[in-house]
Amino acid sequence: MALNSYYKNAEPVSTDFGMIVRLVTPTTAIPVTGTIIITDPTSNTSAITYPAATGANQTLLAANANRKGLVIVNDSGNVLYVKLGVTASASSYTYRLAPNSNLDLPNSLIWTGQVDAFMSAASGNIAVTELT
Repeated sequence: MALNSYYKNAEPVSTDFGMIVRLVTPTTAIPVTGTIIITDPTSNTSAITYPAATGANQTLLAANANRKGLVIVNDSGNVLYVKLGVTASASSYTYRLAPNSNLDLPNSLIWTGQVDAFMSAASGNIAVTELT
């Protein structure tokens, strides 16, 4: 049976199998009413740490399901590679922070998993603020 014979433009019936998708071409706009409320997470608790760069992968923050915000400051003259996940390196990272720059994760992206970092030189500090 040819693959095209599985497609049809009709209501599903009891003899159909699998997932049925009916393609519909909209002819008129569908009005939507109601209220959408967007509430940014708020926090009144912070934990600030100042780990020294080690020249190797290091964990900046353990996973925390209650995390509401995250700020990382690269307080050094070296590039800091930050990974939202495990084992950061110069070739495996989420953010590349230039010397003396910072990362402020937006409210729309609150990562609650482990955060690792890598700095090629063991000189300089990192300021980490976790909001809960």
